[in-house]
Amino acid sequence: MRRDMTKYIFKRTMHVIRFGALLMLTASMALSMALIGCIASDTAAYDLSSMRARTPKARKPHGSAEVRRLKTKDSDGIAFRLKVDGTRIDYPVMIQRPSDPDGFYLTHTPSRKKSILGSLYLDRESSPDGKHLLIYGHRLGSSNLMFSPLSGCWHQDHFDRLSSLEIIDAQGTRSFSALCSMQVDMSFGDIRRFDFTDDRGLQAWLGALCDESSARARDWRGLIREADGVCSTVTCSGKEGGRMRTIVIWTESESP
Repeated sequence: MRRDMTKYIFKRTMHVIRFGALLMLTASMALSMALIGCIASDTAAYDLSSMRARTPKARKPHGSAEVRRLKTKDSDGIAFRLKVDGTRIDYPVMIQRPSDPDGFYLTHTPSRKKSILGSLYLDRESSPDGKHLLIYGHRLGSSNLMFSPLSGCWHQDHFDRLSSLEIIDAQGTRSFSALCSMQVDMSFGDIRRFDFTDDRGLQAWLGALCDESSARARDWRGLIREADGVCSTVTCSGKEGGRMRTIVIWTESESP
């Protein structure tokens, strides 16, 4: 009798354990599918197939069919498309509305839906056609999403893997070369310069930044001499929620 009772208790215990394991597996699969669906839907929001890369010679005037396609409701607020050669970085860059809180697009897609991925976005003081494009984006762990591939570029060996960055809009394509990179505290204010009256002022500022950088291009002096525009990309470089940021500075030149 006692032996039968022991067998019964053992069977019931194993049944409960198997049932609990099945519940945990089901919950885990549901969570994984939800996360995959979230990422898939967020990534779909970055489909800018209508924004085709073109050389300046192929530019079209405002009011063309190409520009009208860029002005659909889903692309409201898009300044341009940004691509980094050799990485999976290929996203729209957003302009925050005056009514948006600072960093709005760190938690929203281009279609303004909540997202853990967020979006790339321009600094409020930066103009899409200005001398300095200052762009922010997330680092998402060890993934290759958003600006994650740039987070370690303040190390020279990581920086040396970079080559070029492209800005693509309805007017054509602008190309930038990797100049330098640094790791700074989030309060670093020297990067927020936009009021350049001429190329000399821009080049002097770039020289000062290179002096502070931990990684630089081999021909950084030559890149500065030819620079007439700059793009700075900013992302986290330390622990999640920390204060450290990686800045990569890219220069544009009209020279062939």
